[in-house]
Order: sequence, then C-alpha cells, then structure tokens
Amino acid sequence: MKNNNLFVYTRGISASLILGLVSIGQAVADSAQLTMMKDQIRQIEQMGGQVPQSMYDMVKQLEKIESKEGKKSGKPANLSCSQDISGTWVSSGRDQTVILNSNGTGNFVQKSVGGEAYTSRVKYNWSASGRNITFNYTSDLEYTHQETGKVTYKAKPASGTVACSFAENVLNIGGVPFYRQ
Repeated sequence: MKNNNLFVYTRGISASLILGLVSIGQAVADSAQLTMMKDQIRQIEQMGGQVPQSMYDMVKQLEKIESKEGKKSGKPANLSCSQDISGTWVSSGRDQTVILNSNGTGNFVQKSVGGEAYTSRVKYNWSASGRNITFNYTSDLEYTHQETGKVTYKAKPASGTVACSFAENVLNIGGVPFYRQ
C-alpha cells in the first residue's frame, strides 16, 4: 500500500489531503460517540489545549462499556468499506467534507482554519474494497481565496489507496474519522 501525503504550503497555510496512511488503531471498532470523543480530544491536544480530565474519564467509561457489550454479543464489528459508504461525510471540525457518490465519483473540500480564508477542492473517482479505498483524481487540487474567488494555487495530486473502515455512521479514511451528514 502506498503512503500518499500531499502537503501544499501557500501563504503560510498548509493543508493535507485525505490520502495518508495513518495507523487506525482502536478507533475503527468504536461506536460513533466514542470515536467522536477521541477525535475531539486529539484535536484539542494538537492545538496545544488542555483536555479536561472528565473527557478522558468519559472515554475510559465508554471503552469499558463497549468492551463488555462486544464480548456479550460475540460478533465483531463489520468494518469493511465494501458496504454502502456513499454519501456526504464531514470531519468533526466540519472543515473537511468528503463526498462519495454512488456512481463512484466524488470530491473533497477543505476550508482553512485560521489565517486567511482559503478553500481547497479536488474531484476524483473512488472505489472501495474490504478495508481499503482508492482515489483516482480527475481534477487539479485548487486553492481558492474565499473573499476574492481567485484560484491561487493548482497541483495534480497523486492517486492512491489508503486504509478505510466503516462502523455505524463513522467512516475512517487514512486514520481520519468522518461522520455522515
């Protein structure tokens, strides 16, 4: 499996596309609520903020409950992306949107957070099989200044395959959880 990270730096703003092989770890088997809480903790930590102890405690309690429930049912979660994952998916910060149309087309939109307001967009064809999703980009990645509407940067991203898992209403692409909109 290829590790495809696309980092583009323009005017001090960096954005990364969803293609990036990141360890999925425990989050793929968690409920939507638990996954969202872990994602919020991760975002607070990345921004250098202090996570309230009550959030850590809540995650531990949910993990304990889910561990007991999983053992009772004896059924492992179906994490395959071969299920119907078409739809609109947003990150918990709502700054990234992944659209997966049922006909295998889609697009990715990311809005900058902080600094000058930019929107990056790229179109692709997609297919999923088992625990992987493949993106074949059909357009340039474009950075558009939100105020002026002017395209400030274009680049052709590399197509590739990354890890994917799906449980309940959480789609995990390359280690980034997205929630059904």
